[in-house]
Amino acid sequence: MEIILIRHEKAEALQEGKTDRERHLTDSGVLAMQAVVPALKAHLGTAPVLLWTSPAVRARETATVIIEALDLEPATEHDFIYTGEFAKFEAALVDLDVSDDAKLLIFGHEPTLSDWIHKLTGEHVKMKKGDMASLYLTSESPFTANYSGKI
Repeated sequence: MEIILIRHEKAEALQEGKTDRERHLTDSGVLAMQAVVPALKAHLGTAPVLLWTSPAVRARETATVIIEALDLEPATEHDFIYTGEFAKFEAALVDLDVSDDAKLLIFGHEPTLSDWIHKLTGEHVKMKKGDMASLYLTSESPFTANYSGKI
């Protein structure tokens, strides 16, 4: 299975009276995410796609851009993507029942995404806003993956 980690695009600054989870994408963030849709569509091909997202508004909005553009099923929210709890991420992977050619898109944040890439592959990869990193699972006990680059 391929895992594609996607960092949210540019979000509004934290404002008084709002929590970090309530920050929205900026208009330029939405446009930037829309601009990467063709590359992602070409990469996905006809493989089955599953989507997970952080519950933070900016991650959900990033997922929505992709969902609407590619006519995909809604994303499932997982708090462990926001909190970065790797053990819960691994437990959720164990529960997946998907084909080997499936692609799991995960919409999240830094430093979680870079940390997960390192834990799965040993690679040090910095995820900038809007970046998409491709990993191929190679083992499930423990979970390991090969980093194949950014999309």
